[in-house]
Amino acid sequence: MDPHHDEIYLTDAQREARAEADLEEALDRDAWVWLMDSPHGRRIARQMLRVSGMLDSGFSGDLFAAGYREGQRSTGAWLLQSVKRHAPDTYT
Repeated sequence: MDPHHDEIYLTDAQREARAEADLEEALDRDAWVWLMDSPHGRRIARQMLRVSGMLDSGFSGDLFAAGYREGQRSTGAWLLQSVKRHAPDTYT
């Protein structure tokens, strides 16, 4: 289904906002593809995933430590989701 099938019902301001959002999405996609197409970019992404603890358990007997780890993991989850969304061919 076309994501812009309701275009005829939008106001000019809504069309402009949608066009700006589409442009931002395209710029983000280009940036992620650029990053992940580079061996250096992939290395940085892997290090960020490792440092975020995304591949580790967030379990801890200490409630505050567990909360801190989950915060780190949420950053790793964002990174992973962004790569999968914008540069899925480079994700392994």
